[in-house]
Amino acid sequence: MENEKFERHIDKPSKMLLKDSQGKLTEFEIKPLGYEYIKDILAISRLFAKGPDWLDYAKEEDFETMKRLVNATVDVSFPDLPEETKKEFAKSNFLPILLKCLEINNLGSSKMTLIEEKIRRVRSAKARGD
Repeated sequence: MENEKFERHIDKPSKMLLKDSQGKLTEFEIKPLGYEYIKDILAISRLFAKGPDWLDYAKEEDFETMKRLVNATVDVSFPDLPEETKKEFAKSNFLPILLKCLEINNLGSSKMTLIEEKIRRVRSAKARGD
């Protein structure tokens, strides 16, 4: 009974729908990543929080981080797939996998982004003398 309380607060796999070339939807179960990816997840979450112009701020290392997150997500979610299949699946579905990864591993980063934005506003107001 006590375990049930904790089970309700553990990240669960999330469904991801992908459309194939014939327009048929296929459902995949994507699993959250472990602690070792917290730094990468937060870095990319912060980058995306910059809004639609996030590409203007992205550095080469950010793209390597994204690639690492996508590959790790595929590895964790589909451990029994052959390596070549994982690689091709990750490459072919890079953005949907990355977005799902960030969604299910959000670590409260949306709250962090709001706090960072408020701090920026306060600093800007102080700089202007408001």
